[in-house]
Amino acid sequence: NNTPIDTKDTSAQVALDWYKLQLRFLLERNSSLNAVYFGYIGIGLYESVRNETKNSISLSTKLNQMPAMPDKEDNKSYHWQVSANAALAGMVRSFFTGLTPANIVSIDSLENVYNDKLKPASDTATFSRSQAFGKNIATAIYNYYLTDNINISNTGYIPPVFPGSWEPTPPAYAKPINCYFGTGRTFIASNLSKVAPAFPFPYSEDVSSDFYKMVKNNYDVSLTLTAEQKSIALFWVDQGNGIGYTPNGHQLSLVVQALEQTKSNMAVAAEAFAKATIAQRDA
Repeated sequence: NNTPIDTKDTSAQVALDWYKLQLRFLLERNSSLNAVYFGYIGIGLYESVRNETKNSISLSTKLNQMPAMPDKEDNKSYHWQVSANAALAGMVRSFFTGLTPANIVSIDSLENVYNDKLKPASDTATFSRSQAFGKNIATAIYNYYLTDNINISNTGYIPPVFPGSWEPTPPAYAKPINCYFGTGRTFIASNLSKVAPAFPFPYSEDVSSDFYKMVKNNYDVSLTLTAEQKSIALFWVDQGNGIGYTPNGHQLSLVVQALEQTKSNMAVAAEAFAKATIAQRDA
């Protein structure tokens, strides 16, 4: 119990269960923060278990504006599932605000289930050291997030008006979301200078134009959808609030399924969640 656990034998189940809980929350609500905090949680999970892998490096050496993370004590034993459980519990509590009392109970319950399950697998000192390490990572990651200049409100935003510009649509005529998203940091510094590819055709209301034909084709197809096409569309309705995951949640659901089907270990799962959510945020 006092020796590091071999990476290939460490189960990722504790991480998968925490992500399944987050996905359950997304089915009940919709929040612009989904696109923000998953990146931080993925990075935090990786940092909480990375020392299990020989010669691993902290993402603080790679990511934009990321401060140095807490490090383990040399020549001391750790139980990395305990660390992951503590880190994920802390981060979910910090990032998922406005939860129902029942959801808060779910967070406490999942944390306690794994504490009770993992405590007998390590001596008291190792358990306490591992738990404290995970909590310290959670705090450091949240503090990193607090320096992000992201603005998720739409207060004061006036949509620009030009041919083909965005307009509110019926029936709700809802306001735009994530309109100031560009104020936030990218995790990969070079992504600040990336330029989106040009649209396939320039906007045009001329019925003979390629743009008009492209959009008209979509409209024509929508009038005679097959049962399969409707099923595909409904599968990807990612608005939260009881109707599908948010887009970020749907993508994470696929990551969870892939990790489960391949029986991936903790090291692979932590890296996958970090990379997937860094890509989500920067994209």
